[in-house]
Amino acid sequence: MKKNAYTEMFDNEIDHGWYVGTRKLAAKTVENLISKKVKILDLGCGTGGTMKYFIKRGYRNIYGIDNSKYAISFCKKRGIKNVRLGDVNKIPFEDKSFDAIICLDVLYHKGVDLEKAPKEIFRVLKEGGFLYSQEPAYDWLKSKHDEAIETGKRFTKSEISNIFKKNNFIKIKTSYFNTLLAIPIFVSRIKDNITKSDTEKSDVRKMSNIANNLIYLSLTIETYFLKLFSLPFGISIISVWKK
Repeated sequence: MKKNAYTEMFDNEIDHGWYVGTRKLAAKTVENLISKKVKILDLGCGTGGTMKYFIKRGYRNIYGIDNSKYAISFCKKRGIKNVRLGDVNKIPFEDKSFDAIICLDVLYHKGVDLEKAPKEIFRVLKEGGFLYSQEPAYDWLKSKHDEAIETGKRFTKSEISNIFKKNNFIKIKTSYFNTLLAIPIFVSRIKDNITKSDTEKSDVRKMSNIANNLIYLSLTIETYFLKLFSLPFGISIISVWKK
């Protein structure tokens, strides 16, 4: 990610409807699989918002890595200590170090080796441990937001499944997510691509309270739906895997 994207993330991610909604889903999913005493890795921790969220929910034994010194400095501004510089292609921990790994919007970045990264995740995960993954959907949705955050590839659900299955993960669940707002987002992204503006901009920016609350409400509703069934399409893909 570029520096300006990290700055926007640090400034907005604690209250941004997208981040709060997706973290709520991750936490609700993870807490049904593990206790709050287990050792967790936030892979690609960014500016520390996810770690802060989980710590507030009682997960004290949580660690984070990111390949950006800029991101790590923001984590420390939040008072988070268990963070270190590291690369998903070569995770700086010993084999079988973690009971659970959270991987939110990481594998899609430029520079991620989709052959090496899943093997590294498998290596540092304990036997019987869980992986929670979230990645952006549909390569045709690439936009100026993707340029700002240096996207390499967006995925389909089947592509995500193939990546982890061939690395011996056992699938617990896969689903699209951010479905209720998908159509207006589809239209907005297509419009942005047609206009071909030269301005790079991240979607993680200050919004009106109405827009922010709408995003959070839609994701909260979908979190309930996902307890019952998988969603057929959406802007993101969530998946849960077991070693």
